[in-house]
Amino acid sequence: LPNSDTLQTFYDDQVQSKLDEITNNREFVENFLDDLVDEMSLKQCINTDLLIGTCVSLANSGDFQSPHTFRFLIPLSPPEPYKFQIDVENENKSFTHVGVKIESNDCSNSAQQKCACCCHDCDDDDDTLCLLSTHNSPFMDKGANGCSLTADESLYNTRTNRLIAGKALLWFASLITQGWKNIARKYDFDLSLRDIHSPCALKMSFKSGRKVFFDAIPAIRYNDSEIYLVPNIYSEIAIDFPQLHWSPTFLKCEEVYMKYLIKRLPTDLGHLQSLNMLSYLIEQQRLNTAHRSFQQEAGLKLFHLRTALLHILADNSLTPENSGMEHLREHLSNLLCLLKRCLEIRHLSHAIVGSAEASKCLRIPEVYCDGPSPNVFGRLLIGDHVFQQTRTLFQELMNKLSLIVPEYYILMDQSTLFS
Repeated sequence: LPNSDTLQTFYDDQVQSKLDEITNNREFVENFLDDLVDEMSLKQCINTDLLIGTCVSLANSGDFQSPHTFRFLIPLSPPEPYKFQIDVENENKSFTHVGVKIESNDCSNSAQQKCACCCHDCDDDDDTLCLLSTHNSPFMDKGANGCSLTADESLYNTRTNRLIAGKALLWFASLITQGWKNIARKYDFDLSLRDIHSPCALKMSFKSGRKVFFDAIPAIRYNDSEIYLVPNIYSEIAIDFPQLHWSPTFLKCEEVYMKYLIKRLPTDLGHLQSLNMLSYLIEQQRLNTAHRSFQQEAGLKLFHLRTALLHILADNSLTPENSGMEHLREHLSNLLCLLKRCLEIRHLSHAIVGSAEASKCLRIPEVYCDGPSPNVFGRLLIGDHVFQQTRTLFQELMNKLSLIVPEYYILMDQSTLFS
């Protein structure tokens, strides 16, 4: 590998400017989304609608592999006196299939409710809406206009009172459409859907031809943790299932964990620089191999790189003396070597789930503290050819790393890199 000074010069000249552009784009989208969410909230009925919370920006979204694509979580919650009850179904599903049930804070004993509630004195054909008895569907049985909803229209399974991910996603997308119609005049770009299979994948199209992509994802906070539940098509660890369901995303949790681990080290670090540089180099490689017949899913993503870095930072043997920016070459080499070993054994453990170190500093539900950590290579392993292509791309990156940085070409000592 080039020495640390050369790598730092390359980082300052090539990587940092791109990183600044990504940060500026993210801030612009976040400000717009705050305005859009405020408008969406104005159209809500606080007694019958799911409530929309403040936009949660994922600072680790938007990277060199997708520099104009950002992810934001929009928390949903039921009105008082209701709450969401989370049920993780971990059998054979690697903790990725989650049930979200609506229940009352005030009345948990259904037998007591039946005796106490006056709705049982009403006729069967009475249109009274009861918010207490469990044999009635919850508040979403009536829409914002007060009209009763059919089973097909309700966001909930009328038998289990579970929030249906697919319906909640479409409902949320319709709110986005309505909100945008009311504020479109304030902006000089068009907002449209960029993927028909992903209702909350949006595209800003400017008159100049520039495009910015972002996902505004409905999410449910898992109790008081930084783990959120999202439709599985937006979860970084969920394996594809035939139907939409709720699945956890740990991106915000990982962001908090990263900050905690870095606080243990000096202010000026080379660890994040090594992460950003490797992400940048992988994107340069992708551009150089675009003419080759690699699957779109092949190749390491920012999520894999960040997971590997979290494992390195969580290593208690790491000391402040070997953590400064003057050790950038060492940090990049460590990251490459760890990823190489993980690709060889086809396994990279999740940085949060099953991590004793993470559970010491984060509020993590018990179900995610116990048991084995899921393999974050999961999606790459669905088709063996995709994983083989990923290994091929990584090996080529290792072999030609200096060539990808032509301005600072230094002959690489492969015997050192692969030792």
